[in-house]
Amino acid sequence: MIKQTQDTQDFFTICDKLKEVKNCRLDNNKLFTHMGCNPNVFTYVSYKDETMNGCAVMLQTIDILGDLVFFVLFQWRDSHFPKLQKEFVQFASEKAKELKLSKVIFTSSRRVDTIKRAVSKYGFHKAYDVWEKEVK
Repeated sequence: MIKQTQDTQDFFTICDKLKEVKNCRLDNNKLFTHMGCNPNVFTYVSYKDETMNGCAVMLQTIDILGDLVFFVLFQWRDSHFPKLQKEFVQFASEKAKELKLSKVIFTSSRRVDTIKRAVSKYGFHKAYDVWEKEVK
């Protein structure tokens, strides 16, 4: 069962999951601060036998077109629970409707084909390309 959490121990556990994500640019301190201090950030977790098996950290924000959206800051699930991905997508969609949000969006630095294979079956489609320039 997926539920919202504000438990500090859950936040620490989620931050530990960052280590399991290849090339993750989000660091523990920033993620923890988002979860603990930003009222527009919603943290959801699922457990199997008292062990976290999935999480999603989502920001309620406005996209570039002015629509209210859920932006996925971080998502993780234990690979032993492949059906949990679909549950999290459905859960996020229901929560977005409940909050009168129009979309669930995310960015990824992974290959487009890989992401498309993984999420198109859940109704996601590529809408934008993101280009960035680091300013020092």
